[in-house]
Amino acid sequence: MTTPTNVNSADTALHGDLFARLEPSGWARVERVQLIRREVREFLSPQALDLMFERAERVIEGGRDELGRVYATVMLSVDLDKCQPWFRERADAATAQRVVELLRNDRWLERHLRRHAREALSTQSGRRVAARRVALDYQVRARDRHLLVDCDAMLSNEDVGGRGP
Repeated sequence: MTTPTNVNSADTALHGDLFARLEPSGWARVERVQLIRREVREFLSPQALDLMFERAERVIEGGRDELGRVYATVMLSVDLDKCQPWFRERADAATAQRVVELLRNDRWLERHLRRHAREALSTQSGRRVAARRVALDYQVRARDRHLLVDCDAMLSNEDVGGRGP
């Protein structure tokens, strides 16, 4: 007969019959709590990002608007099928969507886009452009097994007009 350990002798005398008929629980009894809690975090490694974006198709354009501001557009397309040999995860639409979620606030991607935008803005303005002078706006989305990144970058008139970085 298995008798629960948290039952006193009066309960055993009163309900002994019932305890004898109960199946032992398969659950482990918690006697102590965990002091340090562990959690699993997902993130994209810089090495994986390098591999993906080295294989990206790039379209980078730039120009000046009617007010004289210099702008650049950076468009990147990553086909996960082409990256499949280097990654454990499957190259499917669900993986593409998860990568998009992780990229939305990723500093690596922002630095990568800023570097491409600076090059285009420097070419359009005819001078070296400091990274902090670049106004950047980008979106990341998935279409099937493709990651699509659209980035707009701009310099203000003051930055184009010759004031130092």
